[in-house]
Amino acid sequence: MLRFDILKTSYRKIIIFFFSFHLFQYLVIPIFPFYVVNHLGYSDQNISLGMSLFQVMMFFVSTQIFRLSRWRGNRLVVGLGMILMAEFPAFLTIANDLWIYLLVVTFSGLGWGMVSATMFNYLLERMPDSERPAHMSWYNMALNAGVLIGSIAGPFLAQGIGYNSALWLFAAGRVFIGIALLLWG
Repeated sequence: MLRFDILKTSYRKIIIFFFSFHLFQYLVIPIFPFYVVNHLGYSDQNISLGMSLFQVMMFFVSTQIFRLSRWRGNRLVVGLGMILMAEFPAFLTIANDLWIYLLVVTFSGLGWGMVSATMFNYLLERMPDSERPAHMSWYNMALNAGVLIGSIAGPFLAQGIGYNSALWLFAAGRVFIGIALLLWG
């Protein structure tokens, strides 16, 4: 049974931040393959190389996350990671050279590594120990709603306003959410 009283606490804004983050994260995902193949003209080999660099950067960050989060805390690492992830949709629009594309996905892997390694620690810091299941259920609903709405809306937005405009809009959303989390999270 959902505990609606949780939405009356300060945890509500955390749920809104993470719903918004996942929304802007997943707006990009369904248009990425189409964009890099049809607009940038990259082959499967080039895309695979980029995704490999993305995963390597995530691995590298995971080996250093203790130092990063101990340095200033999980909120700073999550917020900076969200902002860093904005470079992916923004600079993908100018990635007409393979080296630029590889650089873009490398930095995106760095950002996602920061977010994915610290967001659950940050969420757990923001909830009472005795009520974690109830709080995490709200996070999971926000995550699933962001994934569903973003995955469906991304292609429609891209077709409606153009792919480059949509990618810049999605990048701006990621930056805004990261800054909002840093300021008010």
